[in-house]
Amino acid sequence: MASADAEFLFGDDLVEHFKKVENAIFDLSTYETTLKDAPVGQECKDLVAKRRIAIDTVERFYKEELRSLLKPYIQLKQTLRW
Repeated sequence: MASADAEFLFGDDLVEHFKKVENAIFDLSTYETTLKDAPVGQECKDLVAKRRIAIDTVERFYKEELRSLLKPYIQLKQTLRW
């Protein structure tokens, strides 16, 4: 839903990143729910690995990518008049 609103404000490049993060957040929620009922073993290990990838995707977006992606759209120009 958030990515649909972003399409009117930002270019396709940023919208694609929003969709990627939105999917990672959804995946993270799904993995968390599934992990609660997963038996100990390979399935559990696989879910933990997928969960880690989703967390890394969201974290990287907010810590590293968002600022540079928004920069062309948000420019603050300040002129001092003194």
